[in-house]
Amino acid sequence: MEFLHLVNFIVWRPFIGIWFWIAFVLLLHNSEVVLSDSDYLIGLGSYDVTGPAADVNMMGYANTEQIASGIHFRLRARTFIVAEPQGKRVVFVNLDACMASQLVTIKVLERLKARYGELYTEKNVAISGIHTHAGPGGYLQYVVYIVTSLGFVRESFDVIVDGIEQSIIQAHENLRPGSVYINKGELLDAGVNRSPSAYLNNPATERSKYKYDVDKDMTLLKFVDDQWGPVGSFNWFATHGTSMSRTNSLISGDNKGAAARFMEDWFEQIGVRSVDADEFDSNGIPRRVSNIISHPDNHHELLELAASFQSPPGKPATRILSVARRVRGALRQADKPRFVSAFCQSNCGDVSPNVLGAFCIDTGLPCEFNHSTCGGKNELCYGRGPGQFKKAVDLFDKASEQLDGNINYRHTYIDFSQLEVKLPKQGGGSEVVKTCPAAMGFAFAAGTTDGPGAFDFKQGDDKGNPFWKLVRNLLKKPSQEQIDCQHPKPILLDTGEMKEPYNWAPSILPIQILQIGQLAILSVPGEFTTMAGRRLRAAVKTILSSGNKGNGIHVVIAGLTNTYSQYVTTFEEYEAQRYEGGSTLYGPHTLSAYIQEFKKLANAIITSETVEPGPPPPDLLNKQISFLTPVVMDATPPGVSFGDVSSDVPQNSTFKRGNNVTVTFWSACPRNDLMTEGTFALVEILQGKDSWVPAYDDDDFCLRFKWSRPFKLSTRSHANIEWIIPKSAKPGVYRIRHFGAAKSLLGSIRHFAGSSSAFVVGSEKKEEEEEMSVQEYLDKHLLSRKIEDAVNAAVRAKTTDPVLFISNHMRKAVPSVITKVKARQILDSRGIPTVEVDLHTNKGMFRASAPSGDPTGMYEAVELRDGDKGTYLGNSVSRAVKNVNEKISEALIGMDPALQSQIDQAMIDLDKTEKKGELGANAILAVSIAACKAGAAEKEVPLYKHIADLSGKTNLSLPVPAFTVISGGKRAGNNLVFQEIMILPIRASRFEEALQMGSETYHHLKAVITEKYGAHGCNVSEDGGFAPNISSLKDALDLVNEAISRTGYGERIKIAIDAAATDFCIGTKYDLDFKSKSGQNFKSGDDMVDMYRELCLEYPIVSIEDPFDKEDWEHVKNFSSLGICQVVGDDLLMSNPKRIERAINESACNALLLKINQIGTVTEAIEIVKLAKDGNWGVIVSHRRGETEDSFIADLAVGLATGQIKAGAPCRGERLAKYNQLLRIAEGLGDQALYAGEDWKQSF
Repeated sequence: MEFLHLVNFIVWRPFIGIWFWIAFVLLLHNSEVVLSDSDYLIGLGSYDVTGPAADVNMMGYANTEQIASGIHFRLRARTFIVAEPQGKRVVFVNLDACMASQLVTIKVLERLKARYGELYTEKNVAISGIHTHAGPGGYLQYVVYIVTSLGFVRESFDVIVDGIEQSIIQAHENLRPGSVYINKGELLDAGVNRSPSAYLNNPATERSKYKYDVDKDMTLLKFVDDQWGPVGSFNWFATHGTSMSRTNSLISGDNKGAAARFMEDWFEQIGVRSVDADEFDSNGIPRRVSNIISHPDNHHELLELAASFQSPPGKPATRILSVARRVRGALRQADKPRFVSAFCQSNCGDVSPNVLGAFCIDTGLPCEFNHSTCGGKNELCYGRGPGQFKKAVDLFDKASEQLDGNINYRHTYIDFSQLEVKLPKQGGGSEVVKTCPAAMGFAFAAGTTDGPGAFDFKQGDDKGNPFWKLVRNLLKKPSQEQIDCQHPKPILLDTGEMKEPYNWAPSILPIQILQIGQLAILSVPGEFTTMAGRRLRAAVKTILSSGNKGNGIHVVIAGLTNTYSQYVTTFEEYEAQRYEGGSTLYGPHTLSAYIQEFKKLANAIITSETVEPGPPPPDLLNKQISFLTPVVMDATPPGVSFGDVSSDVPQNSTFKRGNNVTVTFWSACPRNDLMTEGTFALVEILQGKDSWVPAYDDDDFCLRFKWSRPFKLSTRSHANIEWIIPKSAKPGVYRIRHFGAAKSLLGSIRHFAGSSSAFVVGSEKKEEEEEMSVQEYLDKHLLSRKIEDAVNAAVRAKTTDPVLFISNHMRKAVPSVITKVKARQILDSRGIPTVEVDLHTNKGMFRASAPSGDPTGMYEAVELRDGDKGTYLGNSVSRAVKNVNEKISEALIGMDPALQSQIDQAMIDLDKTEKKGELGANAILAVSIAACKAGAAEKEVPLYKHIADLSGKTNLSLPVPAFTVISGGKRAGNNLVFQEIMILPIRASRFEEALQMGSETYHHLKAVITEKYGAHGCNVSEDGGFAPNISSLKDALDLVNEAISRTGYGERIKIAIDAAATDFCIGTKYDLDFKSKSGQNFKSGDDMVDMYRELCLEYPIVSIEDPFDKEDWEHVKNFSSLGICQVVGDDLLMSNPKRIERAINESACNALLLKINQIGTVTEAIEIVKLAKDGNWGVIVSHRRGETEDSFIADLAVGLATGQIKAGAPCRGERLAKYNQLLRIAEGLGDQALYAGEDWKQSF
């Protein structure tokens, strides 16, 4: 969880007097921004919108048990206004709430109209939610969104409407000449795709345009007042507000609200200079340090002072006291505009902030890939991980591009329940499709890894089940037309057609574009997935760029804006029906509808045309129903007052930084007064002998306000206030205070306050930790419960070896992490050094080595070798080994081995070169393979199954082996120009039989060669193929045919050729005698096409690899177009995604030879296999000349279901290691061991 230990804050006070002017001079001196006369007026505002901290269900997870019971930190509405001095203006409100509400928007606009006339309307005002799942619900108007909050909650609604209005008023009154700067940058550790299998459903050609499967760009605006300097920043970044879990009951702005609080505090302290690393604590939080309080150094003196302040009885108070004592109160900031920072939401639909991945809370193992379940149950699958503030500081500090140009906007309402959408058809023309009335699919009820659903609903469900369909039909049975329209989504709730007691879901939605110079903000009323957002941004940017003659256009998506309508996926993601697809309300063409309508708005902007306002949404305020029990009254025991301390700090107590100080007060329901712009909890520090100064309040992370009552309808309650003392807290005397409001039986509200006894926070000293008792140790680590669970599991299993069972059970309870990475130099099958890696986790050690080959060109990943001719002739890999042991090891220790893509990306980011030349592809690949093996062990599945999970595949198949039987080309000492002749036992019934057929044919061939050329003709090459002294390809093919004939397998075995034509291409000609001293035999590319055609007619040849030079695209296309055999790209492609994509687009070949060392990581290998398969290609997983006993490619071929593998001859240990591993895999799969066989070309 992101914020449970973010506690290192202490008091900050604004600069006053001369100190302010010194700071301002420093700003002018250090800032990269040049202050000058501005084209814009800018104003910012911020106001408290913290809702009821008791009794109300939280909005987001739809968990009925998640009821607010305190405050983690406060929620705010933050607003900017940018205006042309005599022209248009735009308003953007960033709301610390789960999403915007149509009803809230309507009422805010009504108030603005009453105050300002037509200055601010639905056209130029955008209200966007940050998507925290830890704010009170009940403020939306449609039934489906307020069921769990027991209907409409007026307190939640009113405080949000009031707060938005007040923040806009502040921004309006703060309008002054100023400038707006924009900056963008990558943030790599704050978002991960939580539905990767759905994302992979998007076309490979589209995915290949993007480096990541989530958007990593943060876009930041910096607002600079001409007089005051920087006054605020707003940024947009896509990640869900789900760092706080579904069991959290404290109101919180989650990761975005937290980042905003951090940045505002940071600026108030050090915003006038560049950020330094020592200004953050270990969690990345800015340190707040008081500059006005002096502290006695004498500990005894502090204790004496503290002893003089014992807890007084609770006493009546005024509400203004709570506001006045706030650390960041408006009364304390009246001398200048407050700095306002907002972290806005974007296309976060499939983005989780829990970047450490999704895990089963019962086992610690990763969740099942496609359905996000644990043993079939989604309730056990949760995400976890860190986040955004420091990146925003960096962008803010370096912002230099100034926004200039006109301010503009367009807005319209669209009925999404029956919108006609015009789509282009393949081959030309167009077709008209329609959106559908809103409906929620079965996958919606499954939830996500950030917050699972219930009742074992599963993501990826495109069928539904009869029982829940029966339940659905009792509410509203969808028509066949609706079922067909929403297909393949199985409808769980037909919300768009449910109207009782009023509308369950919206049908009319607002869409909007706000433009400030070269920035366009797209206001969307939902959660767009990564790829959906990319498509929308690209479509709008294309149009706006066509009308922009100046600077480049920046386009950001503001998600969850003006109203809420759940998710928007791409058409392809919708077909996958994960949670996001099941929650895309208006059917498979929803995204296309948005793109169509936003393009109309963009066109209207560049042509200066108006747009029709569209049908207005309903105002359902008067129809709202609430079942939330009101506060009847509050009471205390006889003789006890509100605010009295129930549990105080110990007398004469001294605490250290990091300690938890807890005080409990007799309290009243927080719903009586939300303490808007005030605080329920306060830590004060003693200044001098009798002056208490506010240090921390309930808007600080280190201070928690927790409220509870003994049972639901009890009139008695407690406020538990916890202060986790920050590392930056100053030594001194402190006390904790509580403010509240109690309701009498007659309904009157009385405010009160209470204080704890004073206590001392000691100075930082190295102290030895007190020795724990055995019971304390067991309690601290929850060992008693864990051991009891293990024993109970052993009893249930009736194990005959309970000690072994309990040991294994305890081991599984510990999630595995990488603990050590150790590399060494070994020799490959050629006697040339390569890299071997031992990767350790707390589940064991996992070894892998990097295969090697002769580099063929500039397009493959780079092996790192030392180049010292005095050691292994320059082939030593000690530099690569050192990189693993020193750089890669440090980067990976602590990572989860099951998160392959994150491990590989960490190494790619560490290398920072396109071809992995800094660390060495041999170093990176060996670690990547070892991590893959460790990931499989962590999941307790076979390696091939883990690979299948990583790729999103469910079908497995044993590949057809391509056995090398005759070798030629540069690798052999004969005169045969072609590099390899292989045999493919495609008509074997299973892999075991295929291996037998290959071995027997190989040995019959040895006999045939011996009879014709003598024993010396049976010398073998590096990959085990025979190399008889022949020069004619037909002679070689005849030898192979004869061997096949002798086995009796006949047509069950086919032949493949690796021409490796690049080796004998000279200019545009091919020299078929390049190995002979007798002369030259040149053929043109057309001659070669004719020769291959004739060979395929004469011999059972089904596959030819590299029939032409690696740059002879013309002839490889011509030959492939004949369709007479499989045409494999090796040197042509070099496993490079850009060349593969070109070959697919140009139909240059129809199969990929995958050599994993040419691409460099397991993740990238998986991606290019998907790319090839999306192009309807075949894939052959291939060995290299320099092999080791590592058999990884065997599991890779099965896991990716490539259907073909090329691992050399059925001899030599390093080659047989692969074939023997395939035997083991076949044995393990048993009846499910499907051999590709005659379907070898259909495997793709």
